[in-house]
Amino acid sequence: VNPARARPGAPGIRSLGSVCLAALLCFLAGVPASAGQAMGEEGWWLALQAGWGPVDGQVRVGEPSPSTPLGLGEDLGIDSALTYALSVCGSAGAQNRLAFTAESIAMSGSATFDKTVYFDEGSFPPGASLKADPRFYLLEGDYARLLGDASRPSRWFLSAGLVYAYLDFRLGDQSEDFYRQEVPMPLLGGGWELTTRKGSFQVAAKGFQYNHINTGEKEGSTVYLDQSLIDVWAGWIGSISPRVRYAAGYRFFSFSQTENSSEDYNDFHAHLNALTASLSFRL
Repeated sequence: VNPARARPGAPGIRSLGSVCLAALLCFLAGVPASAGQAMGEEGWWLALQAGWGPVDGQVRVGEPSPSTPLGLGEDLGIDSALTYALSVCGSAGAQNRLAFTAESIAMSGSATFDKTVYFDEGSFPPGASLKADPRFYLLEGDYARLLGDASRPSRWFLSAGLVYAYLDFRLGDQSEDFYRQEVPMPLLGGGWELTTRKGSFQVAAKGFQYNHINTGEKEGSTVYLDQSLIDVWAGWIGSISPRVRYAAGYRFFSFSQTENSSEDYNDFHAHLNALTASLSFRL
């Protein structure tokens, strides 16, 4: 849908989500921490993170018919993604870790269509050469709780958090503002880590899924939202010095968002397999 078109708000869900997100961010501003931070380490850290890997998925924007499903790689030339993130992270006692992260998932590609493509409120004829340039950002707050004795080298932990996804998918001169239907989504997860004298090996996973929730907005009829996020990381966390730490590992990230009403059917999903690295500095 064209961004210039005004849309009514969703006061119930959106207001509650905004209040929860604001409350969590205010709390995290006082006590921050990181999901790649060894559970036994005390202190406050600023982490710079980056990753790269192949991505696949699909986008479809417009009225239920006609609209053209477009593969990110085969149709739009988007075959990889770069991730950049800034995290503020730290501890609240020996068994609690908290984190706030702002992340950009950068994807772009170009392609020449061999068929008529219907996207948003426009169409592109065969032979049209266009650039796909989505804007995709995540704001996330997480809390992790260590289970059992904090002095043991092998430990399990549980996590809970809140994430807000901003997605504006641009194709040529057309743009679909998925973020207008977005509501904050909880994240639940957990993990395991093994600490040695040289560092820590950690595996962590989190995610959630909304099924056909009423957004309170109208596009011909009520807009219903299906949305899911899965984020899995496994890697090594080591120390360069008492004030500098590094991490390197593998990440699987999956996100999908589908908006459905009598007028529109907008769908986006992407799956990323990435190698990641980060540097953390003690504050």
